[in-house]
Amino acid sequence: DLQAKIARKKEELKRSKKRMRALKGVRPAFMDELERLDAQVKELYDVYVIKFRNVKALEAQVAEIEKEEQELYMERARELQAIQELAQSQEQENMLGGVIHDDDDDDDDD
Repeated sequence: DLQAKIARKKEELKRSKKRMRALKGVRPAFMDELERLDAQVKELYDVYVIKFRNVKALEAQVAEIEKEEQELYMERARELQAIQELAQSQEQENMLGGVIHDDDDDDDDD
């Protein structure tokens, strides 16, 4: 009885091993599709990485250009303010100069 059980279990083990070898040799139906999709995902990821890096590089360039434009704008604003102040001071000098010259003319009349 015990020997028969052992023999059955050995046969069962032998069949299981044989089945396992057979299954290892068989390729699942979805495996080709899985490998194709994996390759496609890798390609898409590589494209994504390149585009992401390009976007970051372009954003850095835009930031640099905006910084340069802001600096140029501030420089122009300072130049404009200096010109306006100069023009205003010259206008004040001209107005005061006219008053002083008018006073000098009055002194000459005496």
